[in-house]
Amino acid sequence: MAVICISRELAANGEETARELTKINGYRFIEREFIESRMLEKKIEPQDIRHFDEHKPGPLSLMPERRLRFLQILKEIILDEASKGNCIILGRGAGAILQGTPGLVSVRLIAPHDVRIHRIKLAHKCDERTAEHQIRQSDHDRRGFLKYFFDLNWQDGDIYDLTVNTASLNPAGTASLIDKYRELTVSSADEKLGIQRMRDRKIEAAVITEIIYTRKIRVQGFSAVMDKGRLILNGVTSSREEAREAEAAVRGIEGVEALDNQIAVLPHATAS
Repeated sequence: MAVICISRELAANGEETARELTKINGYRFIEREFIESRMLEKKIEPQDIRHFDEHKPGPLSLMPERRLRFLQILKEIILDEASKGNCIILGRGAGAILQGTPGLVSVRLIAPHDVRIHRIKLAHKCDERTAEHQIRQSDHDRRGFLKYFFDLNWQDGDIYDLTVNTASLNPAGTASLIDKYRELTVSSADEKLGIQRMRDRKIEAAVITEIIYTRKIRVQGFSAVMDKGRLILNGVTSSREEAREAEAAVRGIEGVEALDNQIAVLPHATAS
């Protein structure tokens, strides 16, 4: 039940490698179109997806609450799919969202600049200047996305388990290398623990979405933490009714069985 997250430079054969990997291990492929469709189901506006997906929002971009909601829904979707196990997730900050989870293999695919130029020219039948512009724009967007939303350096090798230079490897060869790495490094115990942790985090994310973004219950400093099968709610609200509303809201969420509502009621508190 492992999860493989692939981060990739433009023209480093990311999508092609992911598809070859599914042929080897039979894992589900979670790619951009699937995640976008899930986001639309959860009422994320198409323009928000265009602005934020693998992009750094501009200084005068959309309202901060829309950026925060986009990120929250993205986390919820990634965690939901990862908690099912045996999947390959391409981009979308999945490696950052799942960072530190047992059973996770985080991979970065790169290629030398001249190789990337050559591949883009062949694929798009364009000149070198156009290919160069596409690379600069893509690198800028992906670097900015990871830095803005996750405060990570996209090019920092320490945040990946494996970095592969695809210059001399075809997608099938790269996929075979990644799957061999998975076999050598991910134990069955890692997989079992990782799935449980991702299921807990999936519940936590679903609770935050329901309370803060769907029901808009005003709880300052709200947090939801799963601890040994029990969901613990924390935060401060100004009315007992809102604390009760929060508790009632989460009881209907799948996976919530035991609940400890520790939301404090302070009459003069205001939600941030």
